[in-house]
Amino acid sequence: MSIQVKATFKAADDTKVEPISVRAMVVSVAGKSEKLAQANTDNDGQLDLKSNTQFNQYLPYIYLEYLHKRRWLRLKAIPVKYTRSLLDFGEVTIPATTLTQSSIKPEKTMLARTVSNAEHSEIETLNEERLPVLELQVSQLKNEKSVLSQKVSSLQSQVSNITLERDSAITQKAALESEVLRKNQRVSELQSELEAKSPKDTPINQLFENTGMQLEQAHNKLSSGRKHFSLGKVSMELKVLPGQSGSSVRVADAELINEVGADALSTVKIEFNDDSVSATSAHQDIDNITVPDLSGYTKALAERTIHGLGLISQWQVENIVEADTHSAMNGRIIRQSPVAGTLVNKRTEVVLTLAKAAIMD
Repeated sequence: MSIQVKATFKAADDTKVEPISVRAMVVSVAGKSEKLAQANTDNDGQLDLKSNTQFNQYLPYIYLEYLHKRRWLRLKAIPVKYTRSLLDFGEVTIPATTLTQSSIKPEKTMLARTVSNAEHSEIETLNEERLPVLELQVSQLKNEKSVLSQKVSSLQSQVSNITLERDSAITQKAALESEVLRKNQRVSELQSELEAKSPKDTPINQLFENTGMQLEQAHNKLSSGRKHFSLGKVSMELKVLPGQSGSSVRVADAELINEVGADALSTVKIEFNDDSVSATSAHQDIDNITVPDLSGYTKALAERTIHGLGLISQWQVENIVEADTHSAMNGRIIRQSPVAGTLVNKRTEVVLTLAKAAIMD
C-alpha cells in the first residue's frame, strides 16, 4: 500500500503561484530527515505526491520543503488529515518575498536583514524538526516503560505463584513422609503379630524327643503309685506340614487343618513300648518314601510337601476351559507322576500338572 501526499499552494498576497518543486520529508526515529517523494505543483498550485513507503508500526512526522534559488526551504504546514494511506496538508501559504526576483532588494542593509532572517528561520526550522522527533522518542520510551512494567508485574506474579507452589509441595512432602513412616510402623507391628501367631517349624528329632520325654514322665508317674500301673504300647499320630527344611515339620492346629484340609497334611506316627520310645514317620523314610496324593493342592502347598519329603518337583501347566468339569481346579494340581502311593527314593522327581482356566470362544 502507498501513501499519498496532497496540498494546495497559494501566495501570501493572493497572487498566482507559478509551478514550483516540492518534496515531502520524513523524520526517522533517530531524528534524521529523509526524502519521501518529490513533484512539481500544477498551474493551479495543486500538489499530488505518491510514495511506496509503508508505515506499519507508527505514523512518522512529515513536513514539506520547496525549492527556491537552488535552496530547499521548509514550509510551515500542518496536516488536516493523516492516515496510513493519505497525508493532506490542505492550503499551504508561500511567503511572497520568495516568489519573485523583484522582492529581493540588492541593498546591503536589506541583504543583511535577509540573511539574518534566513538564519533565524533555519534555527526555527531545526527546532521544529527536532521537537517532533523528541516528542516521538519520549512517547516510544513511555510505551516501552509501560510494556516493561507489565512484564515486571507478570514476573513478580509468577514468582509469587511458584513460591506458593513450592511451599505447598514442601507441606505435602512432609505429610507424605509422615504417612509413610506411620504405615511402615504399622507394617512392622503386623509382621510382629503375624510371626507371633504363625506356627513354628520343629525339627523332627526334637519332636520325637519331646514326645518321648512326656510319655516317659507319664510312665514314671504311673509306675510310682501304689498299684504300680505302667504304660503298655502307646501309639500317637500327629498331623503335620513339612517344614522349610527336609528335617523339620510344622504341627498343625485346628485353624491350619480347616484352612488346608486334613487330606493335605502328612502323618507322623509315634509308638511307645514299655520303657523305650520308637518313632516312625509315614513319609520320612529315606529309601522308601511314599509319594503323597497331591490332587487339588496349590503350587505353594505342593512344593512345601514335596520338598519336605526330600523329593524334587517338576511343573507342567494344562489349559482347561470353563465348560470343563475341572474349571473349579484352576490353579490346583490335576495330575501327578508317579501316582500317589508309589514308593520312591529320596530326590526322586515328581512331575505335577497345574490347571489353568481358559475362556471359551
